[in-house]
Amino acid sequence: LAGRGAVVLATALENPQEDDSDRLASLAKALAGLVRWMNPADATPLANRGAVVLARALGNPQEGDSGRLASLADLLGSFAMRMNPADAATFAAREAMVLANALADPKETRSYRLSSLVRALAALAERMNSAAAAPVAERLVQALEKAQEEDSGRLSSLARALAALAVRMPPADAAPLVARGAMVLGKALENPQEMDSDRLGSLTRALSTLAAQMDSAAAPVAERLVQALEKAQEEDS
Repeated sequence: LAGRGAVVLATALENPQEDDSDRLASLAKALAGLVRWMNPADATPLANRGAVVLARALGNPQEGDSGRLASLADLLGSFAMRMNPADAATFAAREAMVLANALADPKETRSYRLSSLVRALAALAERMNSAAAAPVAERLVQALEKAQEEDSGRLSSLARALAALAVRMPPADAAPLVARGAMVLGKALENPQEMDSDRLGSLTRALSTLAAQMDSAAAPVAERLVQALEKAQEEDS
C-alpha cells in the first residue's frame, strides 16, 4: 500500500500544472513519509523523483516563502538519504552545482533564500564523494572572491556552504579552497566601514566554520584572520 500511495504522490508532485507551492510542499512531505517505510530498492526511484522536483523548486528565484523554503530544503535531504549510494551521489553532484549557482547569483540577497539554499546544499553534500564536491566548492570560492565585501549575508552563506563541501574532500584538496574563502572573510572583517555587530558576528561565525577545515600550511592566512578579528573586536567595544 505504501508503494502504491507513494507512486500516486510522486506522479502528482511531478505534474507540471502544479503551481501551488503550499500543495507542492504538502505532497512532498506526504511522499517522504511513505518512502521512509519502504525498502531501499523500492524507495530509491521514488525518492529520486521527489528530490528532483524539490531541487527545481528550491532553485526557483520566485519561491520567496521562508518557512516553505526551509521545509523544502529539509525534505530534499530526507529524499537524498533514502536513495542508494550510487544514485544519491549522481543526483547530489548534479543538483549541488545548481544550488551553488543560485547561491553565487549576485542578485540573490534575500537572507532566508540564501539560508535555505545552504541548508539544501549541506544535505546534498552528505551524499557526495570528494571528486564531485571539488568543482562545486571551487564554484563557491569563485563566488566568494567576486562578492562585494559589504554583502556580509552572501559572504557568510557562501562560506557555510563551502565548509559543508570541504569536509567531503581530502584535507590536502580542501585546504587551498578553504584558505581562499577565509581570506575573503578576513578582508571583509578588516573593512573599517563595517560597524554593524550583527554582520560582524555573522562573518566571524562563518570564518570559524572555515577555520576548522584549514591545515598548518594555511598559517599565514590564519594569522591575518586573527588580526582582523582582534581589530573587529576593538572597533565593536
